[in-house]
Amino acid sequence: MSCACCHWLTARRACSFLRFLIDRDGIDVMLEASFAMAGLGMDPVRLVMTGAAALLLCDTPLAPERAFPLRWAWRWRSVAGQVAEFDRLVAVARADTLEDDPAPHAVATLARSRALGWRAVLAEHEAAWNARWAAGDIVIDGDEVLQRAVRFAVYHLTSTPIPRTTAYR
Repeated sequence: MSCACCHWLTARRACSFLRFLIDRDGIDVMLEASFAMAGLGMDPVRLVMTGAAALLLCDTPLAPERAFPLRWAWRWRSVAGQVAEFDRLVAVARADTLEDDPAPHAVATLARSRALGWRAVLAEHEAAWNARWAAGDIVIDGDEVLQRAVRFAVYHLTSTPIPRTTAYR
């Protein structure tokens, strides 16, 4: 089996794409995707996740045998030359108080992401990170080790706060 895998994550959305070629007949294949432990230990922040997943076998959708909130499982018998493509979109929303309900925002974000498709979500993600790097990059000439350390720190500083909030300003 050959595999190409990519994973992208933004502060509010995640997008996964997995594509692999099955090179043998008769293999029992199982694919399971889950976010079972997501959001634990974040009190008092309320974190809500919602998601959608799809598996295509040679461009034909395969229904999951188990579809639970944020957990999907598929099972099939392989065919040589078969291409399997897995797409997953996840939306995350948070609330800093118990009075706020982040669920409607997560559902709306997922619906928007599904309408756009993972390629457009990825393009938005890349554009947002390019803008963040353009606004906050620090360049140190002549010291590659120090440059890498500073960029590592800048990455963590710029990826931690959620845009449009005053909580971290």
